[in-house]
Amino acid sequence: MMSENIAVSVLLIDGENVPARYADEIMGLTGGGLAEARVYGDFSNPAMQGWRDCAAQYGLRLNQTAGKPGSKNSADMLLTIDAMDLLWVAEYQGFCIVSGDRDFVPLAIRLRRAGKTVVGIGTDKANVVLREACDRFHVLSVEKAKLAVIAPPPLAELEPAALPKPAAPPAPKRDLLMIFEAVRAELIADAQGWFHGGGVGSAIRKKFPGFEWQDYGASTLGKVFAAHPRFETKTGGYIRLKEKSASASVLRVVDA
Repeated sequence: MMSENIAVSVLLIDGENVPARYADEIMGLTGGGLAEARVYGDFSNPAMQGWRDCAAQYGLRLNQTAGKPGSKNSADMLLTIDAMDLLWVAEYQGFCIVSGDRDFVPLAIRLRRAGKTVVGIGTDKANVVLREACDRFHVLSVEKAKLAVIAPPPLAELEPAALPKPAAPPAPKRDLLMIFEAVRAELIADAQGWFHGGGVGSAIRKKFPGFEWQDYGASTLGKVFAAHPRFETKTGGYIRLKEKSASASVLRVVDA
């Protein structure tokens, strides 16, 4: 096990074998001087969310596996193909493979035969043969393992326009009896005391421009009056206001 930083140019991470909670330690070991830093896996899998979250923070390039989601060894094959392409870049002398999978043993041997330095990083469950195939192998610390979390900016730093505005509370509905009493003096009754519904509606809208009978759960003004406990209705669309005194005013509301 090594404690010093690892001098490599290429970092290739098998994201399906090593979880993102080790990202901080991995980048702490290899972060300086990297020319290529890539993570491989099926990022449509919720288990890969950690790597998606920390990729931008650490400058990691996400390489999505091709083929059917969840296909076995897809990440291994894609990582190996990329490593063989990068093998021919003369400036890249050090390769770091982050995995514990024995499938990378042939790749490690091939890179070393080409004169490259191969460093492995993996958990304590990493395959023994893979450890021996690398020039060096670093075992990740269980105690240091943690998810890389990008903290959101403080609330005070957000632009005021970005903050959601609380929804305005709905305006309270005016009592229908109060509305009627407010316009009653402007209404003209016939000899029997009936008021024309059109006149009642016009007077209410003139004095209360925001009045809508739909707000009272009715489709017509007549139904609004009919549902009120201080009014009574009868066949023909007539509405009677229940007065406290013996006398009563009778309204006729003609619905449009």
